[in-house]
Amino acid sequence: GRHTPLAGGVRAAMAPQEVVDAPDGKVQPVAGGAAKPANLFGGVNSMRNVEETPPYNVFDFYWEHGWFSDLAKSKPFEYTTLFVISLNAIWIGVDTDYNHAATLSKADIGFQIGENLFCVYFTAEVVVRFIAFKRKLNCFRDHWFKFDGVLVFFMILETWLIPIVMSGSSGGGFSNLSILRLLRLLRLTRMARLMRSVPELVTLIKGMAAAARSVASTLALLIIFLYIFGIIFKQRIGTMADGHEAIMGMQNFCVGFSGDEVACNTTKYLVGDVEK
Repeated sequence: GRHTPLAGGVRAAMAPQEVVDAPDGKVQPVAGGAAKPANLFGGVNSMRNVEETPPYNVFDFYWEHGWFSDLAKSKPFEYTTLFVISLNAIWIGVDTDYNHAATLSKADIGFQIGENLFCVYFTAEVVVRFIAFKRKLNCFRDHWFKFDGVLVFFMILETWLIPIVMSGSSGGGFSNLSILRLLRLLRLTRMARLMRSVPELVTLIKGMAAAARSVASTLALLIIFLYIFGIIFKQRIGTMADGHEAIMGMQNFCVGFSGDEVACNTTKYLVGDVEK
């Protein structure tokens, strides 16, 4: 009736084992020869410790401090640029309606002043952003800077360089340069920068792009149906010389296809009225 004390080895085997975490998910042996499954959440914890790649921001290439870098990073500078872009888009419409001169040098003084003011601001804006780069070659890594730089180059070419060259020549070789006025329409593409400040526009455009495939597929399906039924109607009533016979053939086809005689009679009378 008495309890016999257990041996030391048996007592050690029955003792609680030490818990050991293993992030790799494998089974680890513990003291006493026993084994236990590793921590089930070790893989999740290791994934949390992985550093995510930070999103691209052009401000990372600017100087930390400085007059030009602080100005390029400031919100008032960004909002002023967006306002001038919108104002320039309106100005292009006014210029298209009322400025009929082939070149800017022959336009009215008001149009010349307006073009020069816009050219000065956009040139200064690109220069400020360029100086704000800590390493100047990094400006070629920013797509918006390259895009704005190309637009400013053509704007300077049209507003300042061509009038200077034409003033020192007879102008015969520049008679076809009026096509450069079409380049003003490229400035409207600057309005794409407005979408960065209005996320709702970006969401709408992404939704339209995602739905474009479904809309195109639906349109292709409708075209196929129209083509098939066009062939069927042509074969059924295309060889009928009499108009009344053609209408009766259409009615018979409608009844045989849909089974709705009332709707087909309505179609018959409608077609008969159109024929009359």
